[in-house]
Amino acid sequence: MKSSLLQLLILTLVTSFAGVAFAAEPSIKLLQPVLNGDGCPAGTATAVLSPDNDTISILFSAFQLKKAPQEVMKKTTLRCRIVLPFNLPAGYKLNTYQLDYRGFLFIEDPLGKFVFRSVPVSFPGSIPAPAKDMAVAGLYDGELNFSQTLNSNVFTQCGGFSYALFELSIGLYGTNELVGPSGSAIATIDSVDGSIPTEDANGVHLHIGLVPCSR
Repeated sequence: MKSSLLQLLILTLVTSFAGVAFAAEPSIKLLQPVLNGDGCPAGTATAVLSPDNDTISILFSAFQLKKAPQEVMKKTTLRCRIVLPFNLPAGYKLNTYQLDYRGFLFIEDPLGKFVFRSVPVSFPGSIPAPAKDMAVAGLYDGELNFSQTLNSNVFTQCGGFSYALFELSIGLYGTNELVGPSGSAIATIDSVDGSIPTEDANGVHLHIGLVPCSR
């Protein structure tokens, strides 16, 4: 008798839970980035959302300055302006709190200099923060890791279509403004993320948050 009652209780619980629909975590839907600048010609960058939905990686394939020994560079800066469109889930708004840039730099000129400039993320109707410059001077051979804290109190509108806008540039300079015949140099913004199945993708990481519109 007890066994029959236990089986009936288990069957009742299983039947009850079978009808329960577990709500999925809210997520944005990324659209193709719109690019402008000599550092990111059309078709040379893509946007990827991390599996945990809290990081957008912008992956480049042509954002690189490079010179060979004895070569004088005719172009010492590259610039990229990115419009990143996305669709928000109903009832949610988005903010950003950090931008990460991971790169590689090699300078053979003792008087050489690398300059990185970024204009922080803005949304429709918001005012961009001032540009931020970061520099490395002298001989260098290794990775670059820059992080930029953003104003997390700036949000998109509630639900529907929106976009993020930001800009970055890289520059190499030498003894006489141009990186001259004193050695080779390479500057890239190379982003390697554990969730991205590649070791040499170029890009930046935009950390985001989804917040209910009632907050």
